[in-house]
Amino acid sequence: DIVIDPQAYMPMIQFGKKVMQGSPIYPVLQYDYHQIVNDISRQNLICVFISARSISRADDMPQNYIYNTLFNTTEAGWGETDFTDSRPRFDKKKDIPGPVYSGAVVQFKTGAKTGNVKPAEGRVAVFGDSDFICNGIADGPGHKDLFANTIQWLLDQERDITIRPKKAEEAELFLSAAEQLMMQLVFIILLPLAIAGSGIAVFMHRRKIN
Repeated sequence: DIVIDPQAYMPMIQFGKKVMQGSPIYPVLQYDYHQIVNDISRQNLICVFISARSISRADDMPQNYIYNTLFNTTEAGWGETDFTDSRPRFDKKKDIPGPVYSGAVVQFKTGAKTGNVKPAEGRVAVFGDSDFICNGIADGPGHKDLFANTIQWLLDQERDITIRPKKAEEAELFLSAAEQLMMQLVFIILLPLAIAGSGIAVFMHRRKIN
């Protein structure tokens, strides 16, 4: 299936100079409570997924496995199973009703406790889309934070989970040949002449007073 959410649907989105359009684009608006996404949610950072698949808990998952979802669609979202229609519509007989999830994690013990030594623990993180961290899209508001936080959680290093400091935006100034010539005339010729003229005027004024 492909995750569709009319309340969060975006026909196209721009990441820097790269514009994505054509595929179902799903911006995450609702985060669940988990160390990976708590800070992302508090700062209202939006992660965008393209043609994301839904994720659900397996019916036969062992009871000692801890399953947590990370984010989900609104109530209006669903998992679309008909890929032939350019305008997807929810079909209650075929599609997966919302809210549907496209990110989840699982924790499980891999051994028994020995004395004061805690049993080893396994961790798995699953996302319905991997494009969010690909070149050209990774600069999305919360993409790199989501990826880095997931790695820290998988390594059992929750203390290092945080939000990366915002990188200063680089401003580019493009000037035509005429504009460049004008800038040179102003700063190389006219401005020095104005300063020199002001100095001469002050000198002459003081000399007249004396």
